Amino acid sequence: MKLYGSLTSPYVRKVRILIAEKSVACDFVVADPTAADSPVPKHNPLGLVPVLVRDDGSALFDSPVVLEYLDSLQAPALIAASGEPRWQVLRLAALADGMLDQCVARTMELRRAAAQRSAEVNKRRELKIARAIEFAEEQVSGGAYFVFADARSPGSGPAPASGSSGRS
Repeated sequence: MKLYGSLTSPYVRKVRILIAEKSVACDFVVADPTAADSPVPKHNPLGLVPVLVRDDGSALFDSPVVLEYLDSLQAPALIAASGEPRWQVLRLAALADGMLDQCVARTMELRRAAAQRSAEVNKRRELKIARAIEFAEEQVSGGAYFVFADARSPGSGPAPASGSSGRS
């Protein structure tokens, strides 16, 4: 299998974390989805990462779909199959995705020219992020959680496929 993604995408990072956590055999191919010669649109018509190309050549995209598939490959499952444990995991995953969406949108807004930025819009995003963090802290208590020291580094997680520099 091959995972196509950028080193800066938080959605790709979370897939790489699951791959490392479960020791799934998968090549990581650094691909800038916005580059003219990007392989990403060939596998995902939306041109977004992550994209997982399975051994049969079929592709899965959107991080929740890719995570579900990878989690199903070997036990133990990190995402419960049914019942209340599944809904609790999916609720926290949706919260995390929402935080990522807000963080990415905030970062993109800050990259705009100063005259085009909206402080009001970013303030709303920051409030959403703060509320989400507070909610997560209330919901998740104790326990040892896997921390991927630097999923952006080419040396951590699945190695880039041969011929790839590991940098975007």
